[in-house]
Amino acid sequence: MKDRFSSDTKDHVMTVELDSEVFRSLLFKKPGTSCYHYRITTWPGHLCISGDMGTFVFCRLYDMFEFFRGDKVNLQYWAGKIEATDRQSNIMSYNSELFKRSIKHYLDEYLEETPTDHVWQEIEETIDESANHSEVFFALREFSELNDYIMDHSEYDYSEYSHHYKWCCEAIIASIQQYDILKEQAA
Repeated sequence: MKDRFSSDTKDHVMTVELDSEVFRSLLFKKPGTSCYHYRITTWPGHLCISGDMGTFVFCRLYDMFEFFRGDKVNLQYWAGKIEATDRQSNIMSYNSELFKRSIKHYLDEYLEETPTDHVWQEIEETIDESANHSEVFFALREFSELNDYIMDHSEYDYSEYSHHYKWCCEAIIASIQQYDILKEQAA
C-alpha cells in the first residue's frame, strides 16, 4: 500500500493551514486539482484525516502525532483507536478472494469427488456477484456440495482492512514525517 499511496500523491504539496501546539490543520493536494487530496486535523486527543479517501477520527494521546510517529502502520491497533468515520469509510471490507480460497480448500480437502469445472465456475460467479459474505452464504445454499461447509463457516469473517483505511493510515505516517522535516528545517 505504501507504493500505491506514494504514486497517488507524488505531486502533492503540504499547506500548513494551522499550527498551534496540538491544534493543526495540514492540507495535502496536487496544485490545481483535488484528486486524492486529504487534510490532517488535530486537536487535544484527536487526529482526523479527511478527503477523497474517506474520513477517520482517531483518539488516543493528547498529541496524536506522537501516537502515529514512526515508519510502520499498525492497522489492527490503530483501528481500535477509531472514534468515528464518515458513513462511507469502512475499516473492513469483504474479500471474495479469501472466501474463494477457503471454499476451494474445503472442496479439495473434504469432498470425495471434486466438483466439475462447470460447477466450480458457477460457485465462483456466485461469490463474485455477492456484495458480502452473508449474501454469498445465502446464494451458495443451492450447491449441495457446500451444505456442510456453509453450516460450519457461516460465522467466519471473510473481510480484510479496506483499501481506503490502509491508504489513510499510510497518509498519516507520510504527513507527519513531512511535517517533522518542515519543523526541523525551520528550527
